Amino acid sequence: MRLGRGVLDARLTVWDTNGLVLADVDDSWLAVQDPVISLVAPADGRYLVQVREAAYGGSGDAHYRLHIGAFPRPSAVYPPGGRRGQPSRWRFSVPRRVR
Repeated sequence: MRLGRGVLDARLTVWDTNGLVLADVDDSWLAVQDPVISLVAPADGRYLVQVREAAYGGSGDAHYRLHIGAFPRPSAVYPPGGRRGQPSRWRFSVPRRVR
């Protein structure tokens, strides 16, 4: 999640200890210019998580908060649209955890 006043187009990458990229996201449709990754690690161990400016730019005014853990995150909004000028009810959909 972007914080502060600086412009930041974040990119999020996850590597395993062998240098294999497990996930790499620039933009996501729900979070727009904030990347979102849902990843089940293939094994116990250490992983490298990198947050960087997508074009290797940025500045000292660009700050970011990274959340890592097992918690629900909305991945969709339903219904996908509504009638113009009419009130609509919306529900965020959170995927079920696979155990």
